[in-house]
Amino acid sequence: MTFALTFKTKLNETFTTAPILFGPVDTAPNRDALAQRIDDALVQLPNRVIDSVTVSIGDYDISGPAPYYITVDVVFDGDYVQGAQNLLVVEDYECGAGCTPRITGLHGLVWDMQVVKETVKSDYNSFECGRRGKCDYDTGVCQCFAGFTGPSCNACTAMI
Repeated sequence: MTFALTFKTKLNETFTTAPILFGPVDTAPNRDALAQRIDDALVQLPNRVIDSVTVSIGDYDISGPAPYYITVDVVFDGDYVQGAQNLLVVEDYECGAGCTPRITGLHGLVWDMQVVKETVKSDYNSFECGRRGKCDYDTGVCQCFAGFTGPSCNACTAMI
């Protein structure tokens, strides 16, 4: 069973991951492997729209009759994804021939509902170039003011 995740940037661009193998979650190593597959898929989105995330598998219940549940925590912790982000969308339907990405879906599992929610509010502001530079819209690269550096001008190089 495979699924995908769709990430929407603050510029309303949408990016969908390659298919992610759901796999078993019955043991800690299997949950860690699923978390790593989700992490890898998000970081491999084009244009470095997500430069770093931390993914962990929390509560789950796959025993007994459906509906089943699994909690996946995704923390956006990269320089390009500071501040509040749009919620991820789980693509759990079957998407076959002629569809991108081709995913088998999670039809073998019965889901009560799909819930994606923000559990911790961001403690960073999300301003263009961190309000410490100007964006070169042709290249998409920040031109940082004196004393700042980094992809979002978030590193201080001089203290006055």
